[in-house]
Parts: sequence; structure tokens; C-alpha cells
Amino acid sequence: LSVTTAGKFFDADKLIAHTNRIINPLDKYDGIDLRNGVIRIFKPPFPGGRYVLFCDPSEGKEDPFHLVIAEVFSNEEVANAHGWLPSDEVAVIYDSLCKHYNNPYNSFMRTGYTGGRFQNALDNFHVANQAFARATDGTPKEGQYGYWESNPLKKDLLGNLREAVFSMELIIHDAKTLDEFSLMIWETKPDGELKDVPNVPEREHDDRIVCWSG
Repeated sequence: LSVTTAGKFFDADKLIAHTNRIINPLDKYDGIDLRNGVIRIFKPPFPGGRYVLFCDPSEGKEDPFHLVIAEVFSNEEVANAHGWLPSDEVAVIYDSLCKHYNNPYNSFMRTGYTGGRFQNALDNFHVANQAFARATDGTPKEGQYGYWESNPLKKDLLGNLREAVFSMELIIHDAKTLDEFSLMIWETKPDGELKDVPNVPEREHDDRIVCWSG
């Protein structure tokens, strides 16, 4: 984590506190194909357990995909997946993890060509319990799926995530997630004012941040 805290979006001291919750994924796991380390299981599902899943898909060219699963009541990360794969392969992983973790309430970031292609793949798998898309005011859009990352929605989701990180409401086991959180900063406009929405520096990725905010 960076020593410099000026302009950081997430509280640096709280991120350090979260590092005490880091654990290694399971070394051996026969419950599902881990795809040579793309999927990481921290805690297997338990009968009757309730989970939520969110994914930021990609085409595996300019940025990686990320997927995170958390237990509903504790907000504890139980599994994630990360890699440079096209959206149709990401959909296979998404579907297999949904089935393995008791058909969790699930959704994904839907942006441009990748989002549409990813949704088509999920339709072919008939993935259960997909969350409806949301309008900018938060109203569910019945029959539509995936989140469009408009600035108002991104600002709202990130604000909620920052509060959850600060209040230690999340149990994040992945060290790279906390590293990515530490990169997000408030950028300034040419006139010196802060931009409305924080970002990670150019050439860095925010896929893990997107998933936890979702």
C-alpha cells in the first residue's frame, strides 16, 4: 500500500486494517474445475448458504475480467476468478460458479460490445437469479440485466463501497484487491477542482473495484 495518502479515495489506514483478513485460497479443491488458478476458492459453499456474485467481464485483450462471490450475511469473500479471457469463456466460469454456490443472486457490469456478448452467453446457459438492471435512480428495470456504468451510478456504487470499507463491513481475503483499492484517487480538473468520479491511474485496472462496488 502506498505511503502517500493525499487524494486517496479509500481510507489508507482502513485498507491496512483489512490486510489482517487476508487468507490464502485452498491449495486443493475437487468441487469445481479451478482452470489452472483462474478460479480461487477461499471457502467452499455450505448447504443452504446464500451468496451474491458480481462480474466485470472482458474480451481478454485490453483488460482482465474479475468475478467475486461473497456470503450474504457476513459480506465475506468466498471465491473469486481473474484472468485474461474472452467474454464467452468468462460466461462458462460465471455459470459454473453460480451452480456451485447455490445459484446466488448475480449480476455483471454491462458495457458496450462485451456486455452484450456476455449477456447472450448467459442467456444460453439460462443462469438463474440474475438481478434486474437499474436505472440511474436505482429503480429496477424488469426484463433487463447487467449494470450500465454511467457516472451517476458509478459515483453511487463507489460511495457505498468506500463506506463499507471504512466501517469494516466487508471481509476481503484477496491481497491484490486491497492493492487495487489503494490505487483509486480523486483526480483534478485543469482548474484544480476535483472530478466528480474517482479513478485509478492510467494503465492500471479497476476490475476488482468494479466487482466489489457491484
